[in-house]
Amino acid sequence: MLRTTRARLIPAAVRMAARITDNHVTYTPHELNRLISHVAAHEVAGRLRERADWHTTRADDPGLLPLEREWHASEAVELEALAIREQARGGEHT
Repeated sequence: MLRTTRARLIPAAVRMAARITDNHVTYTPHELNRLISHVAAHEVAGRLRERADWHTTRADDPGLLPLEREWHASEAVELEALAIREQARGGEHT
């Protein structure tokens, strides 16, 4: 999951690196806030998806009661929906 997040962040990092001169990078406050929001949102989305994957695995465990398996499955769906919303909130960094 984190590899996917990093793969999306690499193009933004390359664009920022192109703006480095004399070991300094200049950001406007708006650009810096957007970058922080973007990275944080994608990190949170990644963590939510990791937790959703865990619940999905538990939902497939035949040793659990059907009610427990249903609960894990519903948690996985809810966490994935939260991850999608969080990622959308972070937007794409340009």
